Amino acid sequence: SDAAGRPCCDAGCGCTKSIPPLCHCGDVKDHCYPGCKMCLCTRSFPPQCRCRDPLSYCPKPCSAKKP
Repeated sequence: SDAAGRPCCDAGCGCTKSIPPLCHCGDVKDHCYPGCKMCLCTRSFPPQCRCRDPLSYCPKPCSAKKP
């Protein structure tokens, strides 16, 4: 995730065919990106977190950021 808190997604993203589309990222990491509002984490260690914010697009891969 970048400093601006924009969503990013590495594990693939699925969208509904509704208008507007509702997209969810499949990432499971030990944290959610800073701008995520609905972050669900397991109580395991390390935690497994996924951001459940509904998006109208699929975010760019987190690993594709330029330095």
